Amino acid sequence: MIKYTDAMFPALQACKDGKTHAKSEIIESVANALNLSEQERLVMLSSGTLHYKSAIGWGVTYLSYTRKLSDEKRLLVRTARGNYQITELGKSIANDEAAFERWYEEIYGSKRPKNEQSDESEMSENFAEEETQSVDIEAQIRDMLAKAKPGFFESLVVQLLVKMGYGVGTVTQATRDGGIDGVINEDRLGLSKIYVQAKRYSDTKVSSPEIDKFAGAMKRMHQEKGVFITLSDFSQDAKRHANDLNIAIIDGKNLIRLMCEYDVGVKSEVVKRFEIDEEFWDTEGE
Repeated sequence: MIKYTDAMFPALQACKDGKTHAKSEIIESVANALNLSEQERLVMLSSGTLHYKSAIGWGVTYLSYTRKLSDEKRLLVRTARGNYQITELGKSIANDEAAFERWYEEIYGSKRPKNEQSDESEMSENFAEEETQSVDIEAQIRDMLAKAKPGFFESLVVQLLVKMGYGVGTVTQATRDGGIDGVINEDRLGLSKIYVQAKRYSDTKVSSPEIDKFAGAMKRMHQEKGVFITLSDFSQDAKRHANDLNIAIIDGKNLIRLMCEYDVGVKSEVVKRFEIDEEFWDTEGE
């Protein structure tokens, strides 16, 4: 049975022409390259997903977005939803499997397992699901936020706080925000407010002076409740400072976790499964 590690190098080769390829196209190309039989293509996981599509799709994830992959080490990049393109590094090793093996060992700390029996246990399937949710979804959200128009991030975080039940929210005008990006009215009359600061940083950490600036803006408005949200992270000094000033902080990982929890910018799906009621059939006709 095919493993995701078996699919990685063929998936890279499927993209070596430098063009953008849909994930579905890559999956079928890899399946053909590995000469998967019709029987192998019909094997289904307990979730209802075809095993070969899941394994190859997971292989694409390990070439493009995992916690261990920095931007310069990716062999594939997502150009749009469900579409991938090879990187310059990927091109340099796409025809050299030995070089690919060295890349894999450098990134993942061990040799790439090959020709091993695939584990169809619930644990392996859940691990694949975890990778899809915590890595692939996170990467997609970060990509989409990076490409979004100015002002979208501020609107998103206000929507999230509203969805979390904190009240009715508005985004302030960019030219008149005075250091405040959004306001949440906790009551209908707006007597109690939460002020919001949103920074769409990708790599730069929020520093303590930025926390000070936000606290100063809150003080001018005579408000004591504030939330500072960033797509990146906070420095240790900024975290301590925010705690001293009673400002709640949300970093990028927690932001994406909350977006998934409250279905903001993502959709969750519950799959209804059926199984035979053995007890019913045992007694039928008695």
